[in-house]
Amino acid sequence: MTKIGCYLNMKGTCIIIAVVVCVLPSTVSIDPPQLQPFEFPNDLEMGSKVVAVCILREGDPPVTIVWKKDRQKLSHGDRLIIEQVNDDISNLKISSITPEDVGNYTCTATNSAGSDSFTAALVVRGPPFWSHEPVNSQAVLGASQTTVHCSAGGYPRPQLTWLKEDPSGSFTPVSKSYKMKVLDNGTLVINDVKETDSGTYLCQADNGVGEKLEKAVRLSVHAPPSIQKGRETITFKRGETGLLSCATNGELPMIVKWQKNEDNLELWSNRHETYTEDTFEGIKSTLVLRNIQPQDAALYTCKVRNNFGSDELSFNIIINEPPQSPYQVTVSDIRSRTARVTWQISTTLTAVTQFIVRFWPTRGKKKTRRLQEETLSFSERMLLLQDLHPGTEYTIEIQAENSIGFSEPSDPVRFTTMEEEPSSAPVDIKVTAVDSQTLFVSWKVRKEKLFEVKIPYRNAAHTIDQ
Repeated sequence: MTKIGCYLNMKGTCIIIAVVVCVLPSTVSIDPPQLQPFEFPNDLEMGSKVVAVCILREGDPPVTIVWKKDRQKLSHGDRLIIEQVNDDISNLKISSITPEDVGNYTCTATNSAGSDSFTAALVVRGPPFWSHEPVNSQAVLGASQTTVHCSAGGYPRPQLTWLKEDPSGSFTPVSKSYKMKVLDNGTLVINDVKETDSGTYLCQADNGVGEKLEKAVRLSVHAPPSIQKGRETITFKRGETGLLSCATNGELPMIVKWQKNEDNLELWSNRHETYTEDTFEGIKSTLVLRNIQPQDAALYTCKVRNNFGSDELSFNIIINEPPQSPYQVTVSDIRSRTARVTWQISTTLTAVTQFIVRFWPTRGKKKTRRLQEETLSFSERMLLLQDLHPGTEYTIEIQAENSIGFSEPSDPVRFTTMEEEPSSAPVDIKVTAVDSQTLFVSWKVRKEKLFEVKIPYRNAAHTIDQ
């Protein structure tokens, strides 16, 4: 604002004075938006048209209006049109309602001062429709649980019911129990699956609008392999023929594999073979072991599988056989009438019960070569031979015994006892002249072996000769 005035000085002259007054404007106030509530008609049906009008009741421009469905921003489409009528009004048009259009619609208005939103539900009365159509299903016998899915949309929300076909061909509702129950989403849950659970099931969806929705599906229960348990530890004798049988219940086809100590069994010799036969409940596989040998002792496993599972059974095979011959037979501390003998034995699957030690003089008259035998317990590995003859060669061998039989004798070992002095002088000495040059001398000794006899003699005129 400008003011002009005249100021007279002492000489009477008018001096013009202009005063400019600046008035600053006050701060501008912007109102945030406020929306007018809206709603969708409650009698909408599928295929009908609908328009939602979002009106800005208050708020200073510029204002941006955005539409969302279930929190997702909407844009123009074939059936959906967003029309900005003016700065204060936005229309949402749906040309032909489908089930996918059902949901919560939100109009949001925003300016620099804030925002406002309003949400309305679009609900359409419509017959049920499948949101998850049931299909044929498979279950495994013995499984703890199996499910068959079925869910439907529509408004009002459809009620889902499960029924099962009985032997007469009629459908009866599934009773709710631990065995079977229907979840809130329509899923049928079957616990502890049994063969009787197989059959035809009917899922129904009904909300009182239009026709009831229903579909029948087949639940097939399949049997995984189940091996009949038997003896898991089997004992055979060496040389026998052994049969290992693996009888399996289950759905065909089934594949059988045999393993030995966790390695696939290669049937490379004519001693081993397998054969499989069908049974009323499945199959039976047999492993044949001919002329069983110690190397056949092992853990054999029968493994069976089909498309629905697997099972296995192991056999621990023990081979009973006579023990191996004792070895490292050693004779030590040899004296004239005693000697010490020691030996070793290999570990066998069938425990040794006792040892038999046999020894006899190697040379001499048959009646003097008497066989001597000692029996010792399984824990002993040493024997002191006594009452031997001095200066005599002996032969010794040892056998082991178990519950199956005797081992082969050990390699024979020979030893000679030490000599010893005669226990007494000869008695009953007799000398007889044979002729002028020859004397016949005889005597008696104890019953002991003499290796050398010395006869000292002399005549009256000479020293002693031998």
